[in-house]
Parts: sequence; structure tokens; C-alpha cells
Amino acid sequence: MIAAENDLISSGWWPGSPKNMSYLFSADLLIMWNHLVHKTPGTSERKFIETLCEISKRSGRSGTICRQTFAISNKYYQYMEYLVEVEAKLRELFTCKACGRRPLAMHIDGIMKLYRWLSSKGVDHSQLLNDIGIVSDAVFQEHADKINQIKPKLGKVSKDTCGGASYKAGKSDSVNDRTGLAETGIVFCTCRHGYLLRGVDMAKGETYRHVHYLHDYAFRSGCDFLCYDVVCQYWTFAEDLSKANNEFKPHTETMKPFLSRWHGKTHAWYCQILYSGHWMKGAGLTTGETTEQSNSKMARYGSSTKHMSRANRRDHLTQAMIYYNTEKEERMPKLLPKMLTSAKANVIRYESEFNRLVTEREEKMLGVKKNIDDKLAEANAALIRCTTKIKEIIKLGPPNPEPLARSKKLKDCYIQITSIRGKLEAAKMETANDIGMNILEKLPVILEKLKEEARKCKNKRISPKTPLSVSQRSLEGIHVIIKNLKNRIATQTDSSKQRIALKKAMRKYIEKAGKIIEVLNPQLDGEVVTMDDCYRGVFPWQSLYDISFQENFNLLDAWMLAARSKEEIVQVEEEMKRFHCGLMDAKKKLEEQSENLVQFEDLLVRGKAFIMRSEIRRIIRLLNDCHWVPVDTSPHSNSFATSVVSDEIDDWASESENDCDDDDEESIQDELEDREGENRNEEMESELEDSEGECEIDGDHTELDSIIDFQFE
Repeated sequence: MIAAENDLISSGWWPGSPKNMSYLFSADLLIMWNHLVHKTPGTSERKFIETLCEISKRSGRSGTICRQTFAISNKYYQYMEYLVEVEAKLRELFTCKACGRRPLAMHIDGIMKLYRWLSSKGVDHSQLLNDIGIVSDAVFQEHADKINQIKPKLGKVSKDTCGGASYKAGKSDSVNDRTGLAETGIVFCTCRHGYLLRGVDMAKGETYRHVHYLHDYAFRSGCDFLCYDVVCQYWTFAEDLSKANNEFKPHTETMKPFLSRWHGKTHAWYCQILYSGHWMKGAGLTTGETTEQSNSKMARYGSSTKHMSRANRRDHLTQAMIYYNTEKEERMPKLLPKMLTSAKANVIRYESEFNRLVTEREEKMLGVKKNIDDKLAEANAALIRCTTKIKEIIKLGPPNPEPLARSKKLKDCYIQITSIRGKLEAAKMETANDIGMNILEKLPVILEKLKEEARKCKNKRISPKTPLSVSQRSLEGIHVIIKNLKNRIATQTDSSKQRIALKKAMRKYIEKAGKIIEVLNPQLDGEVVTMDDCYRGVFPWQSLYDISFQENFNLLDAWMLAARSKEEIVQVEEEMKRFHCGLMDAKKKLEEQSENLVQFEDLLVRGKAFIMRSEIRRIIRLLNDCHWVPVDTSPHSNSFATSVVSDEIDDWASESENDCDDDDEESIQDELEDREGENRNEEMESELEDSEGECEIDGDHTELDSIIDFQFE
């Protein structure tokens, strides 16, 4: 008797192709290969099969395994696993439960290492996971056509610059400068927790058209901030589209451009003031660099995907996105408390830095006040002496040539001293107002002043016709950028590649500073600015009684970081609440549907309920890891404490950082579960056992147990 297809699948074997049962693979082998290829991206399928062949030879079996048959079998098995995840377990694989339906921010970035050779053949079957993680070419082209009607392609490439730096991603059009490539990479977008949400293939290179498609996706997702490495230049492109097409108008009106702190340090000073994400209310401590982290993992797939066919490459990378998101969700119960603990520590750190800068400013202003008083006393004394001498000359009688010349000099001296005295009086009044005003009242005024100066200097080419104040402020801003780049090279780089890139950017700013100095010096009435002045940040036009641009910038930056840290605490607590509620909602939905499906007599339908129970167990495990949740014995409760027990979270997060083995994890988990209540797990498990009891069938259970591996019709 020949075994039927259902019998083979229920016994743990998977066919080599959907229509041919003559070649079978163990489901355990395919599961192991799936974990191996995603745990160690870039693993060669050919070498894996050769390893299996060597094992077969050593065991006395035939050492021949068809690689193409294995690839086809694995492709359809993974597709079956995807259908089980979506249709049976009801999982939303590209949704972050912590962000919910309205993510706070999305970061867009391209990766050029996921290219594909034009000569790649591969086993080119139809794409199974079409337009799921990576958008289909037809959908993207439809969006690009709308853009082309407003901004036709120029047929040439020019990289946008910001300050002294240029960026490969900063362009509206692109040409494929690498011959022999079918795709040059992928542009991904992620939420602030690092979930991979969407990807767009690049046929020639990263352009603003790819970014705008993901910008449109972020807008439709209800996102508030768009994070991009060259957002200062891209936003002009997006605003032009919004003005020309009402469909895109809300994209720039409701969303805000967000420049990450890391990339922002290489941008012009005015760009950092106008677009820095940490200077925007409501952004929290969002890094705007999450796609960089996911790209470091996805780049490792490039060594294998560059040789795949178009359909296989997309399916493989979509499965990689799903696997990455699943791993991310498993880590969220530990990640969120760590984010909260870090935010609380940052509040203390940034407030301490802010208070230090405020104290330094107050001490400087008191010194300036004393200096002004001393200078004013000297001016008053000089004015009295000058007046006395003029009166003595008047008493001498009719003027003669010598007293007349002296009186003329005294008059000029009197006018000069009066002018200096007037400036000192004004400086004294301004200093007194500054000292008497609360620092929190002054900071918004300073911020608005800097933003106004930044708007004046934005994208301005410095020339002899440029206003003197704009040139001076530009040179002061370049000094801040050079100093920040030096600090990053000294303290934040750990590879020669990073140091070379930052030094290259610094050289460009130094060259730009030299050009501005050449324009400035003829306009300074005999005063000369040198590169040493630019390095030190001391310029001839700066008054001893003024707070420098750098001091104002650093003070505002510390103020903003302290404010964002407080926002981060509120934001993370909300995300913890959403994550827990999302798990509870998913658990409740699965329980309701599984209870209904159990009533059916159809074995496949009841098997679907059994699979749902396995997903419920996974969710219960995640809920048990959510140690911030108070004790709640209600099986369907979505309640969440509005106030998080900070001490317990801090203790647990600090302990979890040092977890190295399973025994430590189990001891910590047991201790925390004792605090929360011992009845929680018992009631969930008893409820699960009761419902599973309804699925039992008299006699042999092999068919029911094996339905997990069966593809549902």
C-alpha cells in the first residue's frame, strides 16, 4: 500500500515539489536549515547540502542530494510556514506592537550590499511572497510615475551637499554606475524599535523617489517623524511635490523632518539647528538610526542573494525580514525596561550637564558685569578729565593755534569716550536683564534667535556680496562642526574606516572655512581672521560682553536633551502599555477563534485550533517576561497599571544585562514571578489544558499532531 500525501506529511516528511512525492525531505531538516540560514546569514546552501551528502556517505547511504529539489522543497515549506503564521496564528509580521497603529517615527536608509548580479540564473520560480515585505516593482513604479509628472528625470546625477559634506543618498535621480547589476540594493524603513516594516528594491541607486514611497507609507501609517540621513535636502524635494499634488500635501504638513544626531554632526550648523530630531518637541530620545542597525544584519545576506534569481532573492529577503522581526519581538520584554532605565539615567545626566552650563553662564555673566562696571568707571573718569581740560583751555581766553589744536583733540577724545560709555551703559543694562531673567525664560528667546540666523544662512553661498553678519555666523558655525568632529574622532570611533570618513568631512569644512576667511578679511576694517581663530573659536568681531555662538548652542543642546529624556520616559511607558495590551488582544482573539473552531468536526479545522494553542503558549511566555505588569488573574484582562513600578524595573533590567546562562535567568524569573503572584501561570495553564482537552480524539493522535506541518487549503 502506497502512503498518501497526507500520511507522509503527517509523518514529518515534506515533498520535493508540490506535484511530485518521489523525493522527500525531513521537516526537521528544513526547520534546522531555516534557523541556520537566518542565524548565520550568508551560509551557503550548496555547502550545507554537501555536508549532508558527506554525512550520508559516512552512514553508508547514497551521498546524492539534488540541490535544486532541496531548494524547491525548502521554498514551499517556508511559504507554508508563512501561511501558518498569518492565517492560523493570526500574526501581524510587519507590525510593531510597542508602536501600535501610529508609530512615533520611522527611519529610512538604503543598503548597497544587497545587490544582485545580472548574470544570476538560479532556480527562477514565481515569487511566493509578493508585495509583502518588499514592495513589488509595479506598485513602486506607479508611485514613481506620479513623481515623474511633477519632477521629470534629468538624466544626470548630482549629489546634494550640506555644508561641507556630500552624500551618496542625496540625489533625486541616479544612474547605474556599476555594470552587470540587476538590482543595486534595497531601501528599508524601520520603526524606532528596529522592526523592518517595508523595503523597496533599487534598480540603479538610492534616490528621493524611493524615499518618498516610504515617506508615503509612513504617512499612511500615522507616523509623526520621518528620519533620514539627508532629510534637510530631501524635505525640499518633498515640499515641491506637496505643492504640485494635493495627494502629497499632508506628507509635509502633518509630518516633521528628523535628522539623527550621529549623521547630523557632519551637516552644516544651520541644518543641525533646524532639523535635529533631539531639538523637536515630542521626539523623545529617538535615535533615527535604527535602520543602520538592521542593515548590519541584512548586509550579511548579500553574499548569497547576489547569485539568486529575482524571485528567490525577494522571497529569501522577505523571510529574513520576518525572522528578524520575530527575534525582535522575543526581545521586546527585556528591551523596553532597559529603554526606560536608560531614559531615567539620561534625565539625571543631561540635567546635570545643563545645570553645569547654566552655572558657568551665570558665573561668566557676573564676571562680565564686573568687567563692565570697571570699564564704565574708567570711562567716566576719562570723561571727567577730558571735560576738565577743555574748561581749562576755555579759561585761557582767546584761542591761539596751540590751544586750538589741543582743544580739537580733546573734543575728538570726548566724542570717542562718550560713544564707548554709551555702549557700556547698553551692555550693562542688557547684562542686568540677562542676570535678572530666569534661564528657562531666556532659552526660548535664544533658540528663536538661532533659528532665525540659521534660516538666513541656509544654503547661502558666501561671497563678497553676502551680508557681513551671515558670513561671520557661518564661520562660527563651522568652528562648532570642526570641534564636534574632532571630539567624535577622538572618543566615538573604533575603526580606521570611521576615522577616515570623519577626517574627510572635517577637511571639507576646513577648506570652506578658508574660503569664508578670504571673503571676510577685506570687510573687517584692518582686522584679520586666521585659521587659528577658527580652530579656537575666538573671532575679532566677538565682544567680551557677549555669550558666544558655541556657548549658546551647547546650552540649548543640553536643555533639549534633558527635555527629550523626560519625554522618553513617558513614551516608553506608553509603549510598554501598548506592547502588553497588544499581546493580550492577540491572545484573546486566538482563544475566541480556537474555541469556535474546536466545535467543527473537520480535522483540518480543528487542527488549526491546535496551532492557535501553540501561538497562545508563545504569547503567554512573552507575557510572563513582561515583569512590569501587575498581578492580574483575569484571563482576558487588558488592564495595565498607569504607573510603572520603577524600582522593580530598574533592578530587573540591571540584573538581566548580566544574565549569561539559563540557570540565572530561571532564578531571576522565579523570584519576580513570586512577587507578582503564583496563581497567574497556573490559571493560564489550566485554562489551556481544559481547552486542549476538547481537541482530543479517541485512538491514534498522529494525524492531529502532524497538522502543524500541513498546508491548509
